[in-house]
Amino acid sequence: MSDNFLSELKEVLDANCFHTQIGNIDGVLDTLHKSNPTYTQSQKTLEALFAKFKFIVEVISFHFIGKHNEYAYVRSKQKVDL
Repeated sequence: MSDNFLSELKEVLDANCFHTQIGNIDGVLDTLHKSNPTYTQSQKTLEALFAKFKFIVEVISFHFIGKHNEYAYVRSKQKVDL
């Protein structure tokens, strides 16, 4: 896998963490695949969580698993504090 592709994947993860920290639901959803079966439920869950909590998110590790068609799979470890 090219370094550029891996950099783009890491940027998506970083964007997800950033938007989670500032409570930006649309920003978080922009990092998810629109055909993800949990997309709609994620929006509802984020609305409830962001109304009650402020998150501090730190990426501990990032590991590329594989790619299939338009999907890329990574394993990441994150530390989340409230």
